[in-house]
Amino acid sequence: MKKIITLLAFLICYTGFSQDPNFLQITYIKPTPGENYAQIINENWSKLHQKRIDDGIISGWDVWWAMNSTSESDHQIVIVTLVENIEDFNNNPGIRSVFPDWSDEELEEFNQKNQAARTIIKTDLLAIKNRAAKQDSIPNVLVMNYMKVKPVNALAYEKMEDNYKNSNFENSNRASWGMAKRIDKYGTGLGWNYMTFDLYNNGAELMNSRVNTYEYPAELAKDFEIRDMVYSQPYVKWMALRKESVSYTHLTLPTSYLV
Repeated sequence: MKKIITLLAFLICYTGFSQDPNFLQITYIKPTPGENYAQIINENWSKLHQKRIDDGIISGWDVWWAMNSTSESDHQIVIVTLVENIEDFNNNPGIRSVFPDWSDEELEEFNQKNQAARTIIKTDLLAIKNRAAKQDSIPNVLVMNYMKVKPVNALAYEKMEDNYKNSNFENSNRASWGMAKRIDKYGTGLGWNYMTFDLYNNGAELMNSRVNTYEYPAELAKDFEIRDMVYSQPYVKWMALRKESVSYTHLTLPTSYLV
């Protein structure tokens, strides 16, 4: 049984933006056991991206840990970057903007350490199409639902999800919900081209939502036929950076990722 230790991860809660973000980028990462990528995220990358938020470049920067992931999983971490304007994904002042006293040697040492500590598996780019929330704070559990929709049915699918949200969300145990359209790749050969997000305040709420097996009304069941849910992956919140209001939580990670 793997030894588990508690990692303190600071969280900056959502308290609203001047505008809601319009785009998100999801980066899938596989950390290298023994290289302490957790420390790099907590002590280095979080400071850079908090600066980007404070400077108005990005709206948010979140780190999530894949539930039930192991060293055999294709990734354990997703990093979600939120922006209002799509060009701001590339607006990055660099790590030296928050560590200006680093020498060239220290910068090179950090870059080498960061490269050794993780592998970037892939990056997806999406446009946010719909959202709903019952609270300002960011929930602790995120479920990414990967959907496949024929391009000819895309608009009908978006309308269906909006109708389902309006009739179902308030009575569900989800704290937040969202829908986004994949825009980095296009075509019928893609494994998925839409994503919905279910957010819960804790894992029990997620699991309780899956215990019961429902019989959907015939009309709703027919509406759901417009898309295929390819798969669903839950994550637990590690870090969520916004412009306001700092809070703290704890996340347990296998020791091998912290030393």
